[in-house]
Amino acid sequence: MAYSSTAMPKALLLYTGPSSDNVYVDYPTYTNNDLDQLFLATKEFVICTGNVCYNYDISGNQIITSSLIEAITSADIQYANTLSNVKNDYHSMLNNIQYVCTLAANISNQIDLADKIIDRDSNAVIWFSFPHIPFEACAQHYTTPFTAMVNNIKSQIGTTRWNNNIRGFYWGTEQVNAYYTKFDASSVNYAFNNRHVKLMKDMSDLIHGYGKQFMWIPYLTTDTSTSPAYSIIRTGYVANKTNIFNYVLVQPGYYFHAEKLAQLNLAKTCAQYNKLYNNSGGVTGGTKTSSTKIGVEMEIDSNITGTNWQGYNDRYYEYTLRFNPLKTNIPVCYYAGDKNSTMNSTVKGYITTFYNY
Repeated sequence: MAYSSTAMPKALLLYTGPSSDNVYVDYPTYTNNDLDQLFLATKEFVICTGNVCYNYDISGNQIITSSLIEAITSADIQYANTLSNVKNDYHSMLNNIQYVCTLAANISNQIDLADKIIDRDSNAVIWFSFPHIPFEACAQHYTTPFTAMVNNIKSQIGTTRWNNNIRGFYWGTEQVNAYYTKFDASSVNYAFNNRHVKLMKDMSDLIHGYGKQFMWIPYLTTDTSTSPAYSIIRTGYVANKTNIFNYVLVQPGYYFHAEKLAQLNLAKTCAQYNKLYNNSGGVTGGTKTSSTKIGVEMEIDSNITGTNWQGYNDRYYEYTLRFNPLKTNIPVCYYAGDKNSTMNSTVKGYITTFYNY
């Protein structure tokens, strides 16, 4: 085995494929020299396809259609009186998705980068990813195409690399949306009667059945309510009450938003005590009963050398103060932007320093 399934992840997000739903512009690609430099920081990578919606399955068939959107009922969403608004939002999103965003293309892009990485270092550790799903109220319709996606990745990467280099999968949708889906906090055994969480559970069962692991990196909002009508509370219930994910790494958002210092402190508390807390200071759901390990996403990008570098540098420094002492015992993954940002000498140097000292 090229990795230990019990070791805490120390990973870096790498982006590949198109960077937008409706304008086909690819993320810049990593060269062999780039990868060799990144290996000095870590050999564990999450291959990510961003917030692009891939709405065509591996055969090129549309996954979410206008008729499926029209079939959404008031029982599927948080607020019954917003049904028409939800449908209008979904129709608008659907109209912006290009055919080129197919799961076949997604698989190809991920496999190409994974093979490139492993070709450079046979000990590299890879997490593949599920694409972002904006149509959460229709999430049940992704089960079949996402299952086929996992099985195709397994087949295409080959038995040796699947067994030796593939650690698991990353769930690319960063919240359980609080407006577009319902959430019954008392229905833990039924995925909270939430279509998105049910899809998470289905994919978790599939991935765990293959002996692989599952990672999620949701973001922390500033909501202070403890109601499951809010996404931060839904995140807490998934992390604290289910074993869907092996690792939940929370995004503080402070690096990008100076007003989110409280979220950075909350992220530290969650990681330090291995449970999700709400912004009012309580453990979401009252207690943590899951085996999920809680960690943090480190956040940095090339803004740290830009015009307003001082603020970004100061905010990044606050991350290191909180998470350097914890990094050995918690899962960590770096967001550093696309290739051009990640390979910025300062960004790359800071990541290397954090992981090696």
